[in-house]
Amino acid sequence: MIHFLALLLAGCCEVSGVFFINKFEKSSGVTKWANFILLVGNFSLSLTLLSYAMQTIAMSVAYAIWTGIGAIGAMLVGVVFNNEKVNLEKALFLSLIIFSVVMLKIV
Repeated sequence: MIHFLALLLAGCCEVSGVFFINKFEKSSGVTKWANFILLVGNFSLSLTLLSYAMQTIAMSVAYAIWTGIGAIGAMLVGVVFNNEKVNLEKALFLSLIIFSVVMLKIV
């Protein structure tokens, strides 16, 4: 169970890293360096937690879940912070990602 929590946290760290990439692009000076350090830290922690989760979770399943969390989270970051629009196709394909991750866990 702790490995699945680590995998969930790894996905959240990846999404947080995407958020700081967004902030990094829009910042300058000291703030730019702070955002850079935060995004590198988040991605490093994400990969460390993913590595830990793969000790007991099959690599194919762990990586698919991690990638799915990252893809959906990146879309949410774009919608909330960049005013991206969600259309029918985007919603359909993101729901397919969620369905695929659930089915991988079941199989």
